[in-house]
Amino acid sequence: TGTSYTYAVTFYKADGVTIDDTAVSVWTISPTITGVTSTPNGNSIKISVENNDDLVGSTFVLSVTASNGLYNTATYNVEVI
Repeated sequence: TGTSYTYAVTFYKADGVTIDDTAVSVWTISPTITGVTSTPNGNSIKISVENNDDLVGSTFVLSVTASNGLYNTATYNVEVI
């Protein structure tokens, strides 16, 4: 079946305390890897990896930003283990 992991983001207003509930997440994965799928759900994304030994060691960059353009893009380097 494979495995999956969920990543989440929280956008804060300039004061660093107040959560910006109006920000809409835009998720990207680069490069696209056959056998790795994503299911965005608002401010979270579920990444699923097929049960395939050939995928072990594969890497991709998961990025998220807000559609309103008010936030910098956050990136996370992911390796299939």
